[in-house]
Amino acid sequence: MITLALGASLLAAIGAPADGADSLLYVSMLGNNNWSGKLPLPNTDKTDGPLATLAIAGYAVRELNYSQDEN
Repeated sequence: MITLALGASLLAAIGAPADGADSLLYVSMLGNNNWSGKLPLPNTDKTDGPLATLAIAGYAVRELNYSQDEN
């Protein structure tokens, strides 16, 4: 099950809570769609961090689900 939570910081976490899945993606106004989405905030080098849009996060979730189904 994929969930979406929006917080006061305008940060969204997309993932599967408490069902054993370890996949979690972050979306933020501080994000970049070329990043992995695995970090809640940009790293100090600005080379990785949250995604910028829910649309790209949706594609990433589908890819994660597809890769998990293959295993």
